Amino acid sequence: MVCNSESTSVLRTWLTWVKEECGLCPSKFMVDCSVVETEALKQVFGLLEIFYCKFHVGQAWERKMRDLHSVSESNVMRGPLSKVLNASSAEDQRLSWEAFEKTFSLSARNFIIYLKKWMVPERLVRWGLYFRSDYQHNDTNNLVESWHKKLKSQYLGSERNLRPDDLLYLLQGVVNIDFRTLYHKRLNNMIAHQLSSYDAKEKAKADSVDFITAQSMVAPNTDKKKVLSLLRMGILLSKSHLVNKLLSIVLSSRSSPLQ
Repeated sequence: MVCNSESTSVLRTWLTWVKEECGLCPSKFMVDCSVVETEALKQVFGLLEIFYCKFHVGQAWERKMRDLHSVSESNVMRGPLSKVLNASSAEDQRLSWEAFEKTFSLSARNFIIYLKKWMVPERLVRWGLYFRSDYQHNDTNNLVESWHKKLKSQYLGSERNLRPDDLLYLLQGVVNIDFRTLYHKRLNNMIAHQLSSYDAKEKAKADSVDFITAQSMVAPNTDKKKVLSLLRMGILLSKSHLVNKLLSIVLSSRSSPLQ
């Protein structure tokens, strides 16, 4: 969508088109923490879990804190404030928030008044991490932000006032082709897949497990059809020596060869 302003009506029109023409039917959505985007999503999709990007929530708090306080004061508040943002449970969040209020009630009165607007239930449910489940460990929309940065710098040359025909040519004739080419290369294992920071940490944890311990964590699957299905989908295919060794154990435990 190319437009010269962002409003609920404009976004609602575009989202309605995507929903009806492309079959988009999401159960969850993540936005920067924009009221305009939130209202447009609610109007188009109705019952939908809308989350706020943790990075942008923290960024909004950081900017307000810097507007109201000095660098030294902000440095003192940043740690306790991070505990509020990253709380893993309602109780953890409540205790962190109470501690923040008690510690800075006199020195950061206006900032606390601002933060209380984020603590109301209808907003808290959108940024509180403990409200999220089955979201593939994505607390931010920074992958999209990274793509926007690449689009603006690499393809658009950081120009803000391109002619519509120039913009359409770049998007359709250059960006779209490059994106599809990269997609097919990764789909066919022609280039290495880059792990996210979370996946890299999880891989490091898995690689640190010795073979005997890992073997004890795997239960042989006696359902030959399911094993075949997983193999054909490529879920068990990996270059990891540990996964390959465990896979050979599972296969060798079958009473009859897989065909």
